[in-house]
Amino acid sequence: MFFLPDRDGTMDMLFPSCAHVDSSTGTGTDCFINVAYNQQVGLCPSTTNSGFSNGVRICRRPMDLCVADTFFRFNLTDSPDNTAFVRFPVSSVFPSTSSLLVYDTTFTPPIPIPLKLGDADLDGFPDMLAISAQGHDRTPRLVYSVPCAAGLGGCSKSGTGRRGWKIATKGVEPLENIKDARSITFLDTDEDVRCSGVIYK
Repeated sequence: MFFLPDRDGTMDMLFPSCAHVDSSTGTGTDCFINVAYNQQVGLCPSTTNSGFSNGVRICRRPMDLCVADTFFRFNLTDSPDNTAFVRFPVSSVFPSTSSLLVYDTTFTPPIPIPLKLGDADLDGFPDMLAISAQGHDRTPRLVYSVPCAAGLGGCSKSGTGRRGWKIATKGVEPLENIKDARSITFLDTDEDVRCSGVIYK
């Protein structure tokens, strides 16, 4: 899943990974959420900036977003030295579970269930929908993208990082009452109403 978590003008990746996935239920256990930040020349701080210094491109003007960067890359190395990759356990975001529903096994072959992204609180940063799994329950969860602070998923122990993730607790009672979800998505009706959709078994 590609998205813009830090609003720097470049697309980043967000994806789940699990130590084990049950082939009959599609439930992953010991799951992590991974964010790989796109590494390429960033946007210029001003539209009057040429983007070059001594003949070398140092930034891109907004009208040059589609200009190729030969140094573009994703670094998926899980290391404290790699600030372009963040990996955190699902249990740091969802209370009392480290499991996600990652496949819809009602289809043959099973269909992957990606993490879904949308700006639920209209702050300009994409939030996340996922389906947590606990026992036989499959419950949709809304997670907000928030500024980093200590104790938040995606942030360091000291509370630093690009963005943190915090589970929504207000106004989500209808989602919490669902126990048999198999897919979920964001929906913006007429671009003026925020909704989320859930597919039940």
